[in-house]
Amino acid sequence: MASTTFKAHPAACRRDPVSTAQTCEICNDNYRHLGIRTYTAFLKEDNALAIIKAHLESITSDHAYICQQISARGDQILTRWKRFRPNRRADITRKAFEGFPKSNWGHLHAYFSVCEEGITPAARQRSRQSLLLPYVSQEIFLQDPANLLSMLDLRREHVPAEWAWVDHKASQFGRRINLLDMSYSDAIFATTAGAYGQPVKFEHEAFHRWQQIGFPVAQVLFEAQHTLYTALRKVTDVLLDGAGDKSDGDSLWKASAATNFAELTRTQTMGSDLYLPIRPLLAPPPSFSLDPMAEMISARLEAIDEELWLLQTDIISAYDQVATFAQGDYFRRQPFGQKWSAIAFELTQPLLSRAKFWSPLDVYIEMIRILKGESPYSEEVHRSMAAVTDSPVRPDQVLAYTHAAIRCHLEDRLVPIVKGALRKDRYFDRSLKPVNGQTREMLVEARDMLQRKHQLTPKKFEADPLLWAMTEISKSTQKSIGADLDLIAVIDDLLNSPSDNNIDSSLLAHSRILDILLDYSGARWMQSILEAHDPRLKHMTGPELDAIKDDHSNILLAASTLFILGSAGATYCAEVQPVWTGEQIQQRLAKAGDLLKRFHEIKLPADPKRTLNWLEKAKAARTALDAFWAEVREVEIDVMLAAHKTGTTRQSVEQSKDISVLNHYTDPEFLETIEADIEELKAEQQAEKDRKLNKRKADDEDEKRRLEDARFASSATSPKKPRTSNKDETKQPKRKDLPTADTPPPPQAPFDPLSPPPSPAKIPASAASLQILARLWPHQSRTLEAGTIRYSDFIAALADIGYPGTHVKGSIWSFSGPEGTITLHAPHGKEATPVVRGKLLYFGRRLRKHFGWGWRRFGER
Repeated sequence: MASTTFKAHPAACRRDPVSTAQTCEICNDNYRHLGIRTYTAFLKEDNALAIIKAHLESITSDHAYICQQISARGDQILTRWKRFRPNRRADITRKAFEGFPKSNWGHLHAYFSVCEEGITPAARQRSRQSLLLPYVSQEIFLQDPANLLSMLDLRREHVPAEWAWVDHKASQFGRRINLLDMSYSDAIFATTAGAYGQPVKFEHEAFHRWQQIGFPVAQVLFEAQHTLYTALRKVTDVLLDGAGDKSDGDSLWKASAATNFAELTRTQTMGSDLYLPIRPLLAPPPSFSLDPMAEMISARLEAIDEELWLLQTDIISAYDQVATFAQGDYFRRQPFGQKWSAIAFELTQPLLSRAKFWSPLDVYIEMIRILKGESPYSEEVHRSMAAVTDSPVRPDQVLAYTHAAIRCHLEDRLVPIVKGALRKDRYFDRSLKPVNGQTREMLVEARDMLQRKHQLTPKKFEADPLLWAMTEISKSTQKSIGADLDLIAVIDDLLNSPSDNNIDSSLLAHSRILDILLDYSGARWMQSILEAHDPRLKHMTGPELDAIKDDHSNILLAASTLFILGSAGATYCAEVQPVWTGEQIQQRLAKAGDLLKRFHEIKLPADPKRTLNWLEKAKAARTALDAFWAEVREVEIDVMLAAHKTGTTRQSVEQSKDISVLNHYTDPEFLETIEADIEELKAEQQAEKDRKLNKRKADDEDEKRRLEDARFASSATSPKKPRTSNKDETKQPKRKDLPTADTPPPPQAPFDPLSPPPSPAKIPASAASLQILARLWPHQSRTLEAGTIRYSDFIAALADIGYPGTHVKGSIWSFSGPEGTITLHAPHGKEATPVVRGKLLYFGRRLRKHFGWGWRRFGER
């Protein structure tokens, strides 16, 4: 095979042969400049080929053995693993995975150790196994017995070549922080299924579609796979040790694998997982499909709309959030006169920015469906496009453009939101009390590891892992670290068991960390799906992606056609670059800040007892909150009018989805309910007042009569008390017009088709279920909202009224009954997780929109 020199690969795509700033990402990944990566050895091509060949032979042999054993004896493996006691399982795991890290996230502990002691040969040797196979530790198999069988099944179902990209990405963290020893050679190897691991000649196009890789990363990839398949083969042998030679097939194995071995799963989580697999090696390799991307985008937009609806319509939720901001360290340090405009900005702009992140992606996915002929709008869009351009838009162009847009949106919208959370989210106040007033800002902005060395220590990481995970995610665009994907997985693990990971759940209840991470991980997950469609997208540089975005005239023309047709929601424009900075928007929110301060100062009691005082304060608070959101809406309209081209009308902007999410405050139900309650209480008070007045008059009459009786009784010959009668009293005549048994019934009125239909029959529910359902519509039920409701309680209440729930996937649950089916997104965590008030209100809103239900629809069984 013809040899290529070291310089041939980086120079093929490097604009500046000295600087790495403009280096092609795939070349940089394969052959990083010697000034950045120090290779431990320089190997001749024959030696490099021998190393990869040995690894490949072991991988191929072990994979074939695992497949053969599971096919022949899978049922036996499953039965024995289920029968073993925890101690026996632990012994098997430790024996098979000897040398693997004992605890989870060993690669991150290695990373923080480097911050403390520096990169040394001892540190490299100690952390090599952790960095070769992140997410694979003895603990993950001990925590959940299903994980071991899941990994065996996934590795059997997919050949090693299908795992190449996943395994390569898993070791990326160690390669980028320079903790994995790597040798240099100019040998090239194939990554395609037909020639996996075979030496090939360098071809520029194949190399940049990740169909070829250079030896430095091939060495790490094949060593990682060799290590993993060897351990899995050892597990198979240990599980079958002493089981005899009986072959009973794999029918039970396949049936259990279809449910991800649910009968063995110990840690059942039903919440909103962070899209990216918690541990990529325990999930199938990504494959391209539009449907999951569309579902995820819809879920994110729905979640943002849910939060905006809650803040606009529920005074208690709004007051809690505003009070949390007002007590935060960041807002207390704001200059005089700017505190409340800063709170108004933080309450609204991150949510609106997140909505503007997802809305364009929603349009692009719809556009791809149209271009592929999978939408009812396809024919009309093609006809409209043909009338204005001779260059039709292809689906692959839109896919590449979408991938580029996600990268730009991550940097322009989501990364600033993550940094904003580190600055402003009260959760981090406890761990970022500034020593010199600059600690928090330094952690947020410092991109160099050395600048944060005194803060990034293993001890501090263990004390508050969520802080350091978020800190590294805020630097996700720094390619020399590249830890953000690993840290998303850590955070999901942390949030599912907060008490075990030193996470303060009470502070987390008012934090937006989870929602931000759902957005961030969802965007990263979309990137992985798009990269599965086109491998060239995996290593495109920033300039290359920018070039794709710059060539977007026809794409936006097609998008504008969608807007005209009203598809993909009522989104007005997919690409709007704001002309106002965040500081300018905050200045424009000064009036809104004053209104928000007025709302906050009403001091609404936390527990509504529905007294007249509480109701009047609630009415005043809601009026002030409505005024605040009306001002925010006006500012947002001004922002959009300034960003759009000349000629855009206010009416067209008001019809956009970006503005429609700010119209929830106009819902009159709350104020109507409050006013009705006020009138009812006033009527009750007046009736009570009248009753007391009448009682006082009656008591006076009785007292007068008693005194008269006493005066007559004092005389020995007390005259007989005459009978008093009312002169106006008349005797009621006997009713002769009442019907008798022989009287025929009166004629019935004729049926009027225009008369209102009768009210639907009440849905019977138990007393316990009624208490749960009352919390979904507290204004209608006048409930005091006392006590904690778990998600399992909510599931039981719906099952009680004939709508049992089924877990579909992730956070999605389906409830089916006599009136249809509805899907709801569960809160993050387990079924025993308490459901916050806002989520209960949103469940009520969804049930009302879908079925027309309200509190009055239910009656006690």
